[in-house]
Amino acid sequence: MKLLRLAPENTKFPFMRFRRVSYPFSAFLSICAVMLFIFYGMNFGIDFAGGTLIELRAKTGNADVSALRSTAEHLGIGDVEVQSFGASSDVTLRFGVQPGGDAAQEQAVEKIRSAVGNDYEFRRTEVVGPRVSGELVQSGTLGVVVS
Repeated sequence: MKLLRLAPENTKFPFMRFRRVSYPFSAFLSICAVMLFIFYGMNFGIDFAGGTLIELRAKTGNADVSALRSTAEHLGIGDVEVQSFGASSDVTLRFGVQPGGDAAQEQAVEKIRSAVGNDYEFRRTEVVGPRVSGELVQSGTLGVVVS
């Protein structure tokens, strides 16, 4: 039985011939990555920086993600991430920690509830505080260092 050959049997490619170009290029990209990390830092999501997750379900038909996004952006609660998941009527909204503590966070949830409450059913609301997110950062960093 003859085996399947995707390349000829005597194929030779001189990879090391390109080392004078590829080594400096790789070093340059590594230095750029480290510099970007130092100057810009990491972009933590709400799982690490803290924030609120709201799960919604459209009462009739499909959820309109673009309309929800524009509505949430005009509420003045900061950067809002709107994402559909599961069925076409299910949507999640995520936004960061509000300045002013727990009361401000609850006010932001109430703003969203009043803005979209007639068209959507609120299935769950989860608040991740900065203490929990700090523990996640610490555990994640420890896991990377150990590995």
